[in-house]
Amino acid sequence: ARIKKEINIQKQLDCIYFPKIYDSKIDENECLIYEEFIDGNDLTEYIGKDSEYYNNESKCLELLKELVIGLSFVWSQNIVHRDIKPANIIIRISNDKPVILDLGIAKDLDSKSVTQGGMWGTPGYSSPEQSFNKRDLFGKKSDMFSLGVVIYELYYSERPFKDAYEAAMLPCDFYKNNLQPSEEFKKIISKLLEKMPYNR
Repeated sequence: ARIKKEINIQKQLDCIYFPKIYDSKIDENECLIYEEFIDGNDLTEYIGKDSEYYNNESKCLELLKELVIGLSFVWSQNIVHRDIKPANIIIRISNDKPVILDLGIAKDLDSKSVTQGGMWGTPGYSSPEQSFNKRDLFGKKSDMFSLGVVIYELYYSERPFKDAYEAAMLPCDFYKNNLQPSEEFKKIISKLLEKMPYNR
């Protein structure tokens, strides 16, 4: 069911930010998917002090802009990704553009099932409302929090919060590793990492 869901969503997305699905066959006996091959590396390969993103505001903010453009395609259909993290983002070698993967746990906000089930996402990247299953607060801005974590991690080479409690209660530290980000950068990332979704 999760694979079928991901295929259906991706078939609706005709843009460079998601892999194209050329054909698929899914029944009780087999699952066959012909999907676009993305030549590149996922963002986990870009985390570290030797990375081109480390202490590079312009590079990080350009990626953030591209990711927001990409996610706007699903947000415009009232769908939330729910699992934005470095492992689910590939940077194409050909044009340095991000490709967003794994729409299997994406949620249609118009669906009645939005209030069913527990927390979805990846610990360390999920928003406070996801981590603590605050169903009434869940929405597209939950993805924005995860984007803030990803960009922060690329810039500092470490995540802003150690666990769900810190993500929900503590402000992030903008002076790790003796870095001195600009006020603009801090303002943008702080906005994404607001505890309450209506402040993002």
